[in-house]
Amino acid sequence: MRILLKSLFLGLIFVMFIACSGPTIYTGGNAPVSQIANVPSLSQVDKAVKESLIGRGWIPQKISNHSYLGLYKKRALMAKIKVLFNTSTFTIIHIESANLDYDASDQTIHPTYNRWIQKLEHDIRKRVDRNYRADKRR
Repeated sequence: MRILLKSLFLGLIFVMFIACSGPTIYTGGNAPVSQIANVPSLSQVDKAVKESLIGRGWIPQKISNHSYLGLYKKRALMAKIKVLFNTSTFTIIHIESANLDYDASDQTIHPTYNRWIQKLEHDIRKRVDRNYRADKRR
């Protein structure tokens, strides 16, 4: 009986330990930039990335023709990302964060960060399609 209780107790501790670790960090790795455009121009994608960052409250900083740094601060939370893109795909890379329970060894982070990135990813696609349609009409 005593061994059974110890085993049960250790099992509960193990489950609690796993449950307390956050979800794996979301990157949207090599996500397609568009739902409708065959191949949008690089300027359409660039504009969409910049507008999406600004629209979601990120501070964008262009670091090359194919990338932006984004900084987001909300109360005590902070995240810094790099968005790499071309005319067919984009990737969002976590650079650093504060108060989001980031664990580099497990590549886990608070679910709030993942929601921010998923919404940003959705916005980028939507804006690329909007820019593509607008340029096509001209």
